[in-house]
Amino acid sequence: MYEVAFTATEKLAPEAEFSFEFPAEFDLTQLQIAGSPDINGGFTLKRDKQKVLVQRSGLGQSIAAGTFVRLRLGAIGNPKIGESSNAIVVQMHTSAQSPWTDFAKQRVVFVRTEKSE
Repeated sequence: MYEVAFTATEKLAPEAEFSFEFPAEFDLTQLQIAGSPDINGGFTLKRDKQKVLVQRSGLGQSIAAGTFVRLRLGAIGNPKIGESSNAIVVQMHTSAQSPWTDFAKQRVVFVRTEKSE
């Protein structure tokens, strides 16, 4: 599961969209899930090769500017360490009328977690 976390700089309308473009070394063939513990209303997910479009369903409430939000995507296959730049292009479309907002390329940080017994 990948998590993208950010503080909204503008209001996120119920029809806001998020675009992610992954390097070729990432395996997106099993990617089917988009969700958030902070954004209600659900999402649709579309994938075209290494580009992923996640759109809010239009059913949830607007998210106020200044709100910390997390968006989760799964399942994504990781490249072998050192095989990828790990730089993902991220864009956001805050409403149907707004232009796409470019984020700086986001570097993926792999965090190893240990299973607790």
